[in-house]
Amino acid sequence: MESQKKSIQPANKTSASEEDKEEQCCANTSCEESEKQEPSSPKQGDFSDPVYKEIAVANGTINRMNRDQLCAKCAELKLDTRGVKDVLKKRLKSYYKRQNLMHSAAANGNIDVYFDYICVVDYEATCEENNPPDYLHEIIEFPMVLIDTHTLEIVDSFQEYVKPVVNPQLSEFCVKLTGITQARYMNCLLN
Repeated sequence: MESQKKSIQPANKTSASEEDKEEQCCANTSCEESEKQEPSSPKQGDFSDPVYKEIAVANGTINRMNRDQLCAKCAELKLDTRGVKDVLKKRLKSYYKRQNLMHSAAANGNIDVYFDYICVVDYEATCEENNPPDYLHEIIEFPMVLIDTHTLEIVDSFQEYVKPVVNPQLSEFCVKLTGITQARYMNCLLN
């Protein structure tokens, strides 16, 4: 029996050392199996593309900014300057990520833009805090921005106030919600 134990032990040692070699081989990048794989090419989700380094650098710069610097940068880029520091950071990071990815895609010819410009409209309407089901909403502001789809920048803007017929007096809730005061609203309608 002792001789059987001895013969089993070397076999176990051999298979264990073979497993070690196999693990080392798989960890080694020059492994024959690894050589058979095709080299990776830049594609969506491949973080070795240089554009991701640019995004990381921009994110690092944004992380080191104080709130005043973040507000100034948002104002410079015509982004919303409201919010706490973390919101401003996220807004700027999102902006730079979108810009870098769009420029990279355009440079590689990987972007399909069907329109040169788009108009974004955000109507404001009369409202009350607890609108009844039959409440008639009327447009009080007709704003629009024209965006260049290639640069994602605002090219032009338009804003016009509209006088409601059914509810010409704005409710307190409507003023708080939209930021449109009765005085400002009426002055614009007269001009």
